[in-house]
Amino acid sequence: MKLLVVGHSHVEGVRDAARALHAAGLGADFAFVQLRDEAFVNDPTQDETQVGDRLREAIAQHGADCDASLLMLAGNAYNGLSLFEHPEPFDFVLDEDPDLPLDSSRSLVPSALLAAHLQRWAPFALPNAQRRRLLPLLPRPIGQTDAPPPIADNDVVVSLLLDAQRRSPRALRGIAPAGLRHKVWRLHSRLLADECRSLGLPLLPAPAAAVDAPGFLARPAWGQDVLHPNAWYGAQVLQQALQQALQQTLQQVAAS
Repeated sequence: MKLLVVGHSHVEGVRDAARALHAAGLGADFAFVQLRDEAFVNDPTQDETQVGDRLREAIAQHGADCDASLLMLAGNAYNGLSLFEHPEPFDFVLDEDPDLPLDSSRSLVPSALLAAHLQRWAPFALPNAQRRRLLPLLPRPIGQTDAPPPIADNDVVVSLLLDAQRRSPRALRGIAPAGLRHKVWRLHSRLLADECRSLGLPLLPAPAAAVDAPGFLARPAWGQDVLHPNAWYGAQVLQQALQQALQQTLQQVAAS
């Protein structure tokens, strides 16, 4: 089985894992289309309303001999919203887990208001629109990956900040509490699942092996920056994607 992986920056950890598998003579075959590639970004035929000619050609070329495709569009919108402290520190009740602790010293924001803001925000909304345009071009889409969960330890988060993040005025406010970052991630996951469900596309959750008991990113998955897990995490994603593709294939055979 050959799988086409299409997406933004989270593709890189998966591509590193695929290279390691290939070098070891293990696993299935994979092809990748990185949407932030300069050739696509600078394509004059591409804008926020249509897929550019270069990207269409790349998908057609790489996907021609692929059996299925996996989408990894965006995934860091929740970090943009909650990585650093907000100027007005807030907390909220997560509807699906209302008994999670609340910080009474913070402003309580209605979860519906936070969800509406996230849905309208460009880092979340634009990838959703792009996904809808890409789906008809892809060989048998099997799912969209969920964003990886946050790292619990704020000291580790600080150590993994990129230089540009450290220099950001927002960094002066410090890292937001782990519990809040985790709740925003779960809200992001719910909204992404809703979006994918409207397209008939499964959302593949963060691989179970890469999530610790409290629900944060497990230590073996930590990457070299705070936003992106490593190739080990990428290997878990590939395993999960291949299992999903096989399961869908068996279901189709059983239904025929």
